[in-house]
Amino acid sequence: MLTKYTQENENDRALIDSQTATPKANATWVPPPQGLATLSVDTTIDPVNNKSSLAGILHNGNWETIAALTIPLPCYGAPQVQEAKALIISLKWFLKENFPIHYIETDCKNIRS
Repeated sequence: MLTKYTQENENDRALIDSQTATPKANATWVPPPQGLATLSVDTTIDPVNNKSSLAGILHNGNWETIAALTIPLPCYGAPQVQEAKALIISLKWFLKENFPIHYIETDCKNIRS
């Protein structure tokens, strides 16, 4: 039973890792120009308990937080679906609350253009 759980956990981790962008060693964060804001979105997934949550953080060029959002969610399926759902929900909320969004960051390479 432990072997089966370990193998399933390794399979889940491999899938999640394949959907997550790996930062480059020389990559540096470039702040948005003065007066503009970046929305950073991410999700966490707990496949064992079929739960997930999203986080959206809006920050300025000084990396100061303008607003933040966290919401627990049910699991919608594959990690890239969870990431896309997190992005949509975050965008809707921040725009509904009239926060300016000029740039968007996500670590899911399948939903970035």
